[in-house]
Amino acid sequence: MSVRTLRRASMDFARLKELADSGSSTINAVYLADEHGDTTHGDAYHWRIRVLPPPESVYHGNTYDILFTLSPQFYPFRPPVVRVLTRILNPMVSNDGAVCEGLLQNDEWKPTTPIADVVVHVVKTIFLDYKSYTILNEAAASIMATSTPEEFKMHVQRTRAADART
Repeated sequence: MSVRTLRRASMDFARLKELADSGSSTINAVYLADEHGDTTHGDAYHWRIRVLPPPESVYHGNTYDILFTLSPQFYPFRPPVVRVLTRILNPMVSNDGAVCEGLLQNDEWKPTTPIADVVVHVVKTIFLDYKSYTILNEAAASIMATSTPEEFKMHVQRTRAADART
């Protein structure tokens, strides 16, 4: 872990916190967390970000917590690992919250990209563009494929309502 990496992570976290505190339409809250998303003893390399899905999304109307894990050795030269902490019915999110690894690869990740833009990209991808990524949740993909959009939204809402984790 380098001082430069820690400084950059702290600066990026402060920018996200500022956005959340100013009433961002995407970022509702930002917390330092541990590797499990617990905010009791957080550190600069794990961020629990509460996001608001876009209005045109079937997930709109709920908040979702996403854990961004930064590499102490390689941030910002390698992208954060993203995991959804809130239970979600989504083809590109596994049952344990893992997100398709291609989410922040190559064209989407540059060390110079503002972190708020990265969060917005993640939110847009998870909540709007989930059909164009690798399927990690076969059950969600099957429900989506055999349901009308309205039925899928009802499944999404029931899944979120049943979540006691967040």
